Amino acid sequence: MKNSLKTVIASLLVFSMLLPLLASCGERAAENGGDDGSPVPSQGNTDVQPAETEEKRIYADDIPDDAKFNGQSVKFMWWAENREFAEEYTGEVVNDAAYERELSVESRLNVDIVNVGESYTWDTKDLYLDKIRSSVMANDGAYDVASGQYATMPGLVADRVFTNLKDLPYLDFSKPYWVQQLIEETSVNGKLFLATGDLSKVTINQVWCVMGNDTMRANLGLDDPVDLGHEGTWTKDAMNTMLTGVYADTDGDQAKSGGDTFGLVIAEANCTYPFLNAWEISYTTLNEEGYPELTFYNDKTVAAWEQMMAWCFDSQDVAYGGEGYVYFNAGNAFVEGRTLFNIGQFASVKAPPPPIWTPPQPPWR
Repeated sequence: MKNSLKTVIASLLVFSMLLPLLASCGERAAENGGDDGSPVPSQGNTDVQPAETEEKRIYADDIPDDAKFNGQSVKFMWWAENREFAEEYTGEVVNDAAYERELSVESRLNVDIVNVGESYTWDTKDLYLDKIRSSVMANDGAYDVASGQYATMPGLVADRVFTNLKDLPYLDFSKPYWVQQLIEETSVNGKLFLATGDLSKVTINQVWCVMGNDTMRANLGLDDPVDLGHEGTWTKDAMNTMLTGVYADTDGDQAKSGGDTFGLVIAEANCTYPFLNAWEISYTTLNEEGYPELTFYNDKTVAAWEQMMAWCFDSQDVAYGGEGYVYFNAGNAFVEGRTLFNIGQFASVKAPPPPIWTPPQPPWR
């Protein structure tokens, strides 16, 4: 397996699921101190010990017990700015869990995990992709597994840089920790080149969500969207009804501005995409032969974008902070309790002093 990884990078999107897959098998050995009964080796700063957890979910180990790799190095190319890997215990729960996972995998498979952080920003993305491409073409073994974005990595598939993940041993894509919808929608003619799963730090902390101010909702006499979700009546139209009429000129400047109160804050263009996903707007659909076809242009797509444009540019109750509309920048509105709904990522949204709730993205119906 190691040699096949060296010849062609298995790009497991954003946070490589090869490591969590093997880690799920290695955790059992780690609980016993190692697969041969010996303690898991301790590395880095051992003065700070990992936080105790009440329960660990462990998946079945389908990897043969004799799967050992004689201390070979496996190089993971990571998105450096997101700190996707852990180098030592720090006392931070997520970091320490990631570090323990690496120790477990190293012990279970007798490998040496080498984490290589490379800059990946919108300005450096081309250089990042070039490093992957050049390494594979030169066969220099600089990276064995690479992380990246679905927005940019598929271009390398056409360059035949990535291996077909379904050809690799021990990768079982029926396991619950893989994102099945992405696997189904990004497969091409039965082949798979990109994958991710629910053990990814980035795909968890960058999950888009609706945040709601429960105190404002109660004061306005509105239904609880969480209850509506359970009843099956939480929809785009229900959300639209709730946010309409909430606007108030809180800062008293006689103009719509970031200091006012809003029904919904859409901070920038990326915040519109979660709605499109919830409304099941797909760019492509796999045909009977297993190839993607462009299916974006249809009446529902037009209606969805008309709704987004109405919110962003026509509604008094919505603050949109996209380019050209910076005077609607209401970045502090949710923190200060001045918006009913806010769209953001789990890792970046700051909660206001009042209680909040996180209803699901409203479906289209």
